[in-house]
Amino acid sequence: MTQADPPHIVPARWRIGVVEDHVRLVVQSLEHMLEPHADLEVVGGAETVPDLLAQWTNLDMVVLDLRDLKDDLGPKHNVETLQRAGIDKILVYTHGSADALIRQAVKAGALAVILKNASEDVLVAAIRSVAHGMPVGSVALAAAIDGDSDFRSQLAEPEADIIAKFASGEILCDVASLLGTTEQEIVAQLKIITEKYVCARGTDNIPHLSRRELQVLKLYVSGETARSVAGLLQLKQTTVDDYLSEIRKKFAPPGGPNPSKTQLVHLARRAGLVP
Repeated sequence: MTQADPPHIVPARWRIGVVEDHVRLVVQSLEHMLEPHADLEVVGGAETVPDLLAQWTNLDMVVLDLRDLKDDLGPKHNVETLQRAGIDKILVYTHGSADALIRQAVKAGALAVILKNASEDVLVAAIRSVAHGMPVGSVALAAAIDGDSDFRSQLAEPEADIIAKFASGEILCDVASLLGTTEQEIVAQLKIITEKYVCARGTDNIPHLSRRELQVLKLYVSGETARSVAGLLQLKQTTVDDYLSEIRKKFAPPGGPNPSKTQLVHLARRAGLVP
């Protein structure tokens, strides 16, 4: 006779942390929004994931921004750092036009993507779903998925149609009307697609860069020369050249040549490491 697994314990109150560049404003906004919901509590926030983990323990979930964070190490690194700390319930809360960053976060394990212009009801419902470990379908994620050609090619035709219409800028009611179905059915299909995408995560080969390498890369692909990067970061040019050589090696295909500057710009943007 085998011993049964212990039952999953649902906390009486979900403790929520926030990682955001405008941390005080967003924490206050979420506190006000969640005040009527006794089971959802924002306990605090920080400008970086390490700072959040240093200040707050026993968090049940995290609301994570993707842009302009203080350390700017990228969504994949931040999501994986939270997971190593035992926090796997992560909701991305960000502005639009961040498709590459959204794909990176979801493939690393984030369960939902909600834009900051979403209604309060949509955000609260998503927070509650993520707290229970359930992926959330959203228009923002659908549009981002459309840019992942490998995954999109695996979708059934009706699923691909939904993704394509959202990516073209259609809103929920119009997508439902164009496809001859209900908004509820479209939302249900979005959830299924999201679950598939979460299960397919981990296929992107995104190189891990140190903080200094990321600083050098961002300046270099923005149009700076190695010499000007050295001046801006107060480094020797030979040091910057060494960083760039190492960065190119990390982006190079196995057994292939190092990328040119033009190729490096494309690869860094595709990986979501630079705008």
